[in-house]
Amino acid sequence: MAKFASGSGDGAITDDGCAVELYRRLKASADEISLLAALAPRSGSILDLGAGAGRLADPLSRDGFTVTAVDQSAAMLAEIHGSAIRIQSSIEALELGAFFDLVLLSSYLFNTPALEDRRALLAACARHLKPAGVAAIQVRGPGVLRDLNGFERESDGIRDWVEGYRRDGPLATMTVRTEWEGRRSSQTFTQRYLDEADLRRELADQGLAFERWLDDAPEWFVAGRA
Repeated sequence: MAKFASGSGDGAITDDGCAVELYRRLKASADEISLLAALAPRSGSILDLGAGAGRLADPLSRDGFTVTAVDQSAAMLAEIHGSAIRIQSSIEALELGAFFDLVLLSSYLFNTPALEDRRALLAACARHLKPAGVAAIQVRGPGVLRDLNGFERESDGIRDWVEGYRRDGPLATMTVRTEWEGRRSSQTFTQRYLDEADLRRELADQGLAFERWLDDAPEWFVAGRA
């Protein structure tokens, strides 16, 4: 995958600029886990692509699913403490020879700027889906195209704010600075906004079909085999 992000800060930093100690603190909401869990049969199989520090993998494992967590960062995978199977790999190179009830692609990875990278991500989802399985993919909404300079928020002891936002058509580049427990990190990344027509077209190219938005935001959508 082409490099679209970089970062620095306290503690271990992944190749795409994510602070491992920060991601260890990030937790999924109960509502988010419930929405995703409802997409797979009870005790079903879930493939978590770009699993990070287990924000989704750990709670879904606790709910009784068999979870396989994939990330290219060994430091991130080391923070997963549940029963998930951990595999260090890039998503695009992944060839497990196994099929899953649910494939997750979170953290806005699909908003990567390069078309060939998005194709590779969708191809990885498609080749690991059971015939009746579905993929749940998280994407940025149109709010990413607003001028976010100075945007700030604080939650659960984590404060972050946007610096240096700029936009070029559907591409948005920004630097996000974060503070927590006396620690700091900074990440600069570029993401491409994709509307529903874009999503449907790119899914179809990989033999997948847009089914529905999963949440009200909307951020998560569901796709199945075409």
